[in-house]
Amino acid sequence: MHKTHKITLGLSTILLTSSLLGACHQLGFDNATTICTSSAAYSAGKRDANRGYSMHSSYAQVCPANQHVLERAYRDGYLFGLGHRGRG
Repeated sequence: MHKTHKITLGLSTILLTSSLLGACHQLGFDNATTICTSSAAYSAGKRDANRGYSMHSSYAQVCPANQHVLERAYRDGYLFGLGHRGRG
């Protein structure tokens, strides 16, 4: 691999990592391990609905495993939050 390809690959990796960390920060968490649990996903969905935010279509994109389970937990929390919005 040529030196310029290595630099480009390195920059791409840095940008991707920065983007993923930005997504975590946007979701209100410091790192991916914090959001990659079913209870955290459910709570985030519930909180987003209560605050009137749009539902994230890819909540678990930064999680290394069980993304479908986490997406379902987020969606369930969001739907619960919508049903109980404004009830304290």
